[in-house]
Amino acid sequence: MDDGSTDGTADSVRAWLTGHGSPEGWSLIEAEHRGAGHARDTGLGTLGDCGLVAFLDSDDLWPTDSLSRAERAFDQDPALVGVSADRLNHDYAANTRKRDDVAGLARDPLEWMLLHGAGFGSCSVVRDRGVRETGGYPTEDPTGHDIVLFTRLFALGRWGHLPGTPVTFRRNHAAAYREQDHIHRSVRDANARWTRLMETAFGKLERADTPHGEVRKAMARRWISVAKDCYKRGDRAEGVRCLRRSREHCRWSLRRVRWRARFAIMGHRSTEQTTVPGSVS
Repeated sequence: MDDGSTDGTADSVRAWLTGHGSPEGWSLIEAEHRGAGHARDTGLGTLGDCGLVAFLDSDDLWPTDSLSRAERAFDQDPALVGVSADRLNHDYAANTRKRDDVAGLARDPLEWMLLHGAGFGSCSVVRDRGVRETGGYPTEDPTGHDIVLFTRLFALGRWGHLPGTPVTFRRNHAAAYREQDHIHRSVRDANARWTRLMETAFGKLERADTPHGEVRKAMARRWISVAKDCYKRGDRAEGVRCLRRSREHCRWSLRRVRWRARFAIMGHRSTEQTTVPGSVS
């Protein structure tokens, strides 16, 4: 799926297809640039009844047995809606590699996503009927699409874990490879958008027999992070609202108290700057 790229990607794909004799099952879909959600949804809409759907962003790398492992897992358990392999986060800027065990997705996928984030699309494979049933990717938001899609998929049934070689997720590599940076870095309020989507997902976590204390703390930290962004751009009113949202999830947090104090100081300074000397307040 080529989302109106201007860097010669489509030409490179056509050349590869021609050089390999236009292999069956491979095709290039081209469309005008309308954003990641629309591009992904358009690609999914062309698949038909293909059995399984796998995701691979351009900055991630599959091990050679990634798809075969997934196929075996689905053959062994027809009730599975989706499966995910472990991920290896390779940070080019820090020169570090950290492996994340995503086995928790199999135990409680929605809770795991709320605790650890939705960045596991490239290490996941799902049944195509599940994607059709959920309606595919949302197209209205410029970022955060995986949160919506996977929240819907988790509601359909059981999730599985694929042990073995992890999928590599490259981070901070765009400059070295002369590639487009991550989409979220081009969206000014990406953090706030993700947090709102995560809160919507949290609303679906309603099983009374499951404790959600850690999830509530994670949601509180997310809102504090958004408040921090507000502080950096001088938006005191919105920052205070975010801190209140944080308090709804977790009443006590030293971090929130500190940021509340910073916003109070910001408000005091703003009052001082707008006060006319000699006026009576």
